[in-house]
Order: sequence, then C-alpha cells, then structure tokens
Amino acid sequence: RLAAIAEMYPKRHPEDLLGELIGAALEELEASFPYVKGNHIVATDEEGDPLYEDIGPTPRFLALSRQHLHELDEKSDA
Repeated sequence: RLAAIAEMYPKRHPEDLLGELIGAALEELEASFPYVKGNHIVATDEEGDPLYEDIGPTPRFLALSRQHLHELDEKSDA
C-alpha cells in the first residue's frame, strides 16, 4: 500500500509518506479514546455549564506522549 501511495505521489519520499501516515494513525487513535467523565470540574463552557475532567485513557496517553517527547529532546540535546 505504501508503494501504491508513493506511486500516486511521486514527488514525495516514501519515508516522508510513512511518517505522515503514522502521525495520522496516532491522531485517529487518540480521537477514538472514549471520554470518561470524572468527578472534578475543570472548567466551564461558554454557557456556564461545568466541564468534568476526563479520567479515561486520553490523559494518560497525552502524559506519556509528553514524557517520551521530553526524553527524546534531552537525548538530542546531549
């Protein structure tokens, strides 16, 4: 399939296309995580209704993503 996409976009390197595909897949995965309503109000919307914390997998995924990005940044600075 990657070869087919690379043939459709001959000016793009397959490695670049692969990176974009992985990025899109990760965004889609993150969007698919269910929202699980917690007990704590973290904000209010424009109508003044409470917004509750998300205690589902999304916050953990985002925290782990930041942690790993921070570790990669530290390695690249060294």
